[in-house]
Amino acid sequence: MSYLQTLKTAMDLSPDAVFFVRDQRGSYRLANQGLAGICCVSNPEDLIGRSNREFFEPAYADWADGLDAAVRAGDTIVNRFDNLRDAKGRGLWTLYSRACVDLPGAPRQVLSVSRRLPAGVAAERSYARLQRATDILSTELGEIRSVRQLAERCDCSASQLERDFARVLATTPRRYEATARAQRAKDMLRRKSPLLETALECGFSEQSSFSRFFRRMTGLTPGAYRAAASQSSLQQPL
Repeated sequence: MSYLQTLKTAMDLSPDAVFFVRDQRGSYRLANQGLAGICCVSNPEDLIGRSNREFFEPAYADWADGLDAAVRAGDTIVNRFDNLRDAKGRGLWTLYSRACVDLPGAPRQVLSVSRRLPAGVAAERSYARLQRATDILSTELGEIRSVRQLAERCDCSASQLERDFARVLATTPRRYEATARAQRAKDMLRRKSPLLETALECGFSEQSSFSRFFRRMTGLTPGAYRAAASQSSLQQPL
């Protein structure tokens, strides 16, 4: 587990970084100072062996547990927005990513890396728009036909939404969507899903167009990626 300890050390050096590993029971196995601050404890070691239900309101704890279950089932979550309240009820926004890691003697651990976002009324309005937009792009794969259509569902203009993506995520809505589709495809292929099923789930009506897209995004054909993934028990990194 040395690489996770190294990652924790790196996360401790950044005041905005929040890092943890949770086991299959939902207990914290590793945490950094950033999470300790959100949970209002002085030392990250005070979190080890405890669950999020000891620090967050029940509805949020249920949501987080459901997210962990999806990650353990094989989903990888990259650059999504979370609006939470810390253990003292103070609101804050984070940008988070989560993946499943198999450790020696401890499979299906949930690894989460996130960063606290700057506060401010205007900034938080931007985060709310981006939360809505990234949720849509990550779940309705291939269904959004234009940035204007996406912006209408986020109650803003297309130009405003594009500025939000550029400022906070350093990307465009279309590039974000392409990355989300590629990530979903990789998750499904690691689970050995059929190629046609994977193509349809990722928003492609034809397997050939999906294969071209996947190779452009990853440098491998879907079949080659699935074969390579089957040779390793390790999950893909964030």
